[in-house]
Formats: sequence, C-alpha cells, structure tokens
Amino acid sequence: SRSAAPTRERLTPVSMPAPRAAAASGGPVSPDDLIHSSVRLKVEDPTGSSYGSGTLIDTRHGDALILTCGHIFRDSQGKGTILVDLCGAAAPQKLPGRLVSFDLENDIALVSIRPGVPVRVAPVAPQGHVVARGVKVITVGCNHGGPATAIPSHIASINKFVGPPENLQVAGAPVEGRSGGGLFTTDGLVIGVCNAADPADNEGLYAALSSIHQQLDQVGLTAIYAPRPAPSSLASGNPMPAMASSMPEPVMVAGGASLPGPTGAESAANDGAEVICVVRPLNNPQAATEIIRIDRASPAFLQQLATDRQAQAARHLTSLDVPSKRAPSLAPAPQALPNAGVRWSSSEQPPTKSVLR
Repeated sequence: SRSAAPTRERLTPVSMPAPRAAAASGGPVSPDDLIHSSVRLKVEDPTGSSYGSGTLIDTRHGDALILTCGHIFRDSQGKGTILVDLCGAAAPQKLPGRLVSFDLENDIALVSIRPGVPVRVAPVAPQGHVVARGVKVITVGCNHGGPATAIPSHIASINKFVGPPENLQVAGAPVEGRSGGGLFTTDGLVIGVCNAADPADNEGLYAALSSIHQQLDQVGLTAIYAPRPAPSSLASGNPMPAMASSMPEPVMVAGGASLPGPTGAESAANDGAEVICVVRPLNNPQAATEIIRIDRASPAFLQQLATDRQAQAARHLTSLDVPSKRAPSLAPAPQALPNAGVRWSSSEQPPTKSVLR
C-alpha cells in the first residue's frame, strides 16, 4: 500500500553530536565509525519492497539526514512507506523515514528520520575536493539487506561513462542491497553514492560528489558541505553559509534510473551495415569528440559490437527488489567482493527477523 505524501519537516539548530574529530582533521577513521554512520532502508511500493543502504550526513535538533540513491524510490514514485534501520549494537530499527528529495537522473536522494538517540554522521567532502584514479577508498553497504559491512577498495576510473552526471568506478562489483551506500575517503569524507554493478569489469558505479552537492543545493542545504571559514575569516566579517530552517516539500526530478553508459550500434547479421561511432577519451569528457562513419562494416566488426553491448547490458542496479508475496527467508552471510581487499564487518548481530523475502 502507498503512504501519504511526505510532509514538510523542520530543520533547526544542531543538538546531536558532531562528526568524529578525526574525520574533520584529516585523520583516519575506523571501519566501525563508517558502519555506525550508515543505515539500511526499506521502501514499500505497489508490487513489493526495495532495500538499500544510506549514510547519515547531518543532525540537528533530533532530526538526522540520510544520503542514499534515487532509484529505490522509482517504483513507489516517492510515495511509499520508508523504514530505516540504524547500524550498531542495540541500534533503533524500523524508524519511519520521510523523503526530502530524490533525483532519478543523478540517482541521488535525501531522507530524514528522528532517531531518538545520538548518531554518528559522516561529513560530505567540500567543493573542490579532488578524487583521483587509484586513490584508496572504503565502501559501506548492506549486502542482500543484511548487516552493514565496510570494504576497502580504490578508484578504478573517473567518468568512464558518458555524462552528465559525473560518475566514479570503484574496484569490486557490489552485490544487491548496497545501492545508496556511501563511498568514503580513508579519513571518512563522503565522496560518492553506490548506484550499480558492472560485473564485466568487476566494478561498482557510484554517483560522484558533484551530484551530492547538487542535491543538497536544490533543497537549500549547501551549508552541510560548505567548508568552515578560518577564524581570521570570521573576524573579518565573512558570513557562514546560511542553513535552511526547514526542509522543503519533497522534490522529484524527472528521468529514469537507468545506468549511465555509452550508446552502441545495434548488432546486425548481414554484411554492408552502416555504423556511426562517437569516439572520446574515457577520463576527459571535455576532450574533442571524433565521429567515424563506416558505410560497410564487416561481420567481424559487427559481432564485436554485439559482444560489447551484451557485456554492458549485464550491468545492473544494486538495490534489492523483493516481491510482496514471497515468504521471508534468512539471508546468507555476506561475502567479500572480488579484488576489493579484506571485508570488514560490524560487531552487530543480524536482525531477529529477516528483511529478505
């Protein structure tokens, strides 16, 4: 069943604990810190439920703001009931969530909850933060709807797929249930959101920092990621960015939650097909584009295009969709992602009732 449309929420001055000092100062954070900043979400829709992950990025006066992916709200169109489980020993479960905004094009969403307990938040990286190929990162998510796990990895490529939006590729393909989970620097800054898996290249696809900033800007929450001025700047009278006093009405940006990717020519069985190729560097979207026209492509060339197209079609979103009429069953223990290093697990116990169906 559908719930009523989310209502306006108040967002007032901070009263909950600030992010861990090590994260703000550039020091390393522990896997448990990142897990405790993460959540598991269940979104009901007319045909069942979608499960995903998310990251707590702000708290104020009893409200907590969650960053997640947009596609888990696609089937419900933002009108389904949202339940949120915090991570950690004895953490509150099944908290009602309220949708603040979601964008199916950038695949980003914001959800608010009232946790009733102090929570740990992860700071969003500021504008201008540089993400480079090869840099070490940590991903957090709920494999198959189970307890959150933190996995060390690295940035495999940047903007491998034609945008906008900007996108990151991370070594190790995520499993279902990790959609919406955070991508973190080793010092705990949020730099991306998990969207999909690319099994062919054994990589995860993540929305980049620019999409996160855009979503926060859209709802008047720029101050969440704006860097704090130095004391000298405050003394000189430069104002801090203003924080909105209330959350806006839920916002949906039109567009399908489809995977970003280069478009390919349709496969053809006969010789003499015309093929038009657009060639551009993977890691430099602003570079000059070359268009090549082949008026009589060979069967071997067409077969190669068909093979590459099938590999791209294997990419899939990593939210967990559960039909409403299936009986509950216990989720298998989460496994480490291939080539992603050692898996870290939280010390929390599995829920007494399985969230899987």
